Amino acid sequence: MYIYCKTPVTNELKLHEIEITKVGKESSQIKIVDENLIKYRGGAVVGMSGSPIIQDNKIVGGLRSIVIKNPTRGYIANIHSMLYDRYEI
Repeated sequence: MYIYCKTPVTNELKLHEIEITKVGKESSQIKIVDENLIKYRGGAVVGMSGSPIIQDNKIVGGLRSIVIKNPTRGYIANIHSMLYDRYEI
């Protein structure tokens, strides 16, 4: 699973590896495991909210928030919740 955002080394858009640590109905918890994001940014940072989360070449959600005291941990909004829960399609 990946987060699609700019790499801290070259500032190019790139897939960075993450892990889902807990799955919920509307949101899930993640852990950043990409070495460059951890080394150069400490994990996810302010401004990355909304970055797409990709699994098997499909968008499965978007970065929602980070844990301030541990930016290698955060939360994503699940795509179903993003698309359907608000508009009742």
